[in-house]
Amino acid sequence: ERAPGDARGAMEASVSTVGFTGGELGFVDGDTVAALVGGALVFTSTETGAQQHFFGAGAGAGGVACAAAAPNGGLFAYAEAGPSPRVHVVSYPSLATAATLDGPASLGYASLAFSRGGDRLMAVSGVPDFKLVVWAWDRGAVLASADLSEASVGVGASFSPEDANLFVSVGPGAARVLKLEARLAGPYLRQADVAGELEPEA
Repeated sequence: ERAPGDARGAMEASVSTVGFTGGELGFVDGDTVAALVGGALVFTSTETGAQQHFFGAGAGAGGVACAAAAPNGGLFAYAEAGPSPRVHVVSYPSLATAATLDGPASLGYASLAFSRGGDRLMAVSGVPDFKLVVWAWDRGAVLASADLSEASVGVGASFSPEDANLFVSVGPGAARVLKLEARLAGPYLRQADVAGELEPEA
């Protein structure tokens, strides 16, 4: 019970999930938090505490390797665990698959991130590929791909909140900033370390 004069808000919840190791966490709607726990996404209502476990779509799903929630809610993305994994964009709460990306990871994905508008998804693969793909999932189009160093993969990835053509992949030893530009010859990616300058115009 709160002491008189306690100014804390009325909504207060503690989400207790055994096995949560501090990985992906985000709201998928107004009151539901998704946390990656082991090989499952656990959806927890902050209002009721009710939980739902998601191990992947379809019979024989092998679990979830990494995941991301769309900033505006109503969608999340996850990468399958295991070899030759696919990435799926899924509607919430229906859990209907909205789109699927095949490749380029051969063994697994390290990070996923939505753009602020939710219409682009970045997928960063781990060992042995170390590749970044930007996917306009609602159109089924891969907009760009780039090879990364091992040092710049594994900690996280994100889009600029102001520019969906600017994004970063962060690893234990480096961060790589990428800028997607439209050119007559086709899309072009400029790349730089965070401490450096973007490559000059060709």
